[in-house]
Amino acid sequence: MELSEVIRKRRSIRKFKDDPIPKEMINEIIKSAMFAPSAVNRRPVHLLVIEDRETIGKIRKLRESAFRFLETAPLAIVIAVENVVTWESDGAIVSTFIQLTCVDLGLGSCWGHIAGIVENEARKLLNIPERYRVLCVVGIGYPDEEKSPHDESEIDEKRIHWEKF
Repeated sequence: MELSEVIRKRRSIRKFKDDPIPKEMINEIIKSAMFAPSAVNRRPVHLLVIEDRETIGKIRKLRESAFRFLETAPLAIVIAVENVVTWESDGAIVSTFIQLTCVDLGLGSCWGHIAGIVENEARKLLNIPERYRVLCVVGIGYPDEEKSPHDESEIDEKRIHWEKF
């Protein structure tokens, strides 16, 4: 699939089939995430790859309504980042690489914010040391819903500025 097609097809999928994700696909997602750029190439991001349904359910309960997409997700990846100045940006880039790789593999995903909201609870639940920030969780699975790809009609030209704001 061409990158432009992957970008257009990337949608937040909140309902997944019960099918497990093959290890080869999980490994491909992890590799892509680890190739993501980071400030000064520090690579401060750590991934917690979770397939255990009970643990995924506990993460879901941290934010019942916001993390509803985890209810059917057979895989979740929590992004923890060393507490460097660029931790949020570095983690967000990794999250984006994960989601784009999912589309390329025929999987769906949805991103849920953790930092500052339920960060301490997530850290405790997943045994993440204090020196790491916990940015988000990405639920992953085979889509059990269809969404149309994005199209150019969604682009608001008023938000694009050339040379000056």
